[in-house]
Amino acid sequence: MNRPILTTALLTASLALAAPTLAASKASKPAKAETQAQRQPENERSEFRRSQNDSPMQLAQHIQTEDLIGVWGQGVTIDEGSMLNMTIMSQDGTGTDLMILTTNNPKSSLKIRQQFTWQFNEKTQTFSQRITDFSTIRDNEPTQQDKSQIGKTSTAKARMLLWDGKPDMLELTDQASGEKQSYFKQDLNKLREILKP
Repeated sequence: MNRPILTTALLTASLALAAPTLAASKASKPAKAETQAQRQPENERSEFRRSQNDSPMQLAQHIQTEDLIGVWGQGVTIDEGSMLNMTIMSQDGTGTDLMILTTNNPKSSLKIRQQFTWQFNEKTQTFSQRITDFSTIRDNEPTQQDKSQIGKTSTAKARMLLWDGKPDMLELTDQASGEKQSYFKQDLNKLREILKP
């Protein structure tokens, strides 16, 4: 699905809207389920599955490692400036995070680049990463490497929204701090077009 990078607020709203909608499909049938449960339990479950499959947006019941591979991002622009947050996860278990923050008054920018290795535990639905390089660039100054960040690890619980059965939105909740990061799946070819000089 081709579209520009959307904001975190939209992801949060989408997750909040999708979960009740999916739950409502199941909850709207209790009377029927109670009266016919003895006679047609499998039909009720099949009907619920069909109603879920009719919706293009669904919460993933089980995320697989390959669902995470690719380019994910989020961005927001306001009067004061903008923020772009991208993460790229490769099949070989490596990844890159890039965050670009800009302010309009005064005009300034900060780029943060982080290289990492990652693993995903499909059983517990947890994402783990270890930082292998961390650097920043402020405005047009030389790159500054922050060696104190190298070797740090984190683990996050993963949730995902699917669009037409394909990964579309990813939410990672850090298990230590509770901080949430949300990303939209990006089309690499479209990003290349957008980023052409």
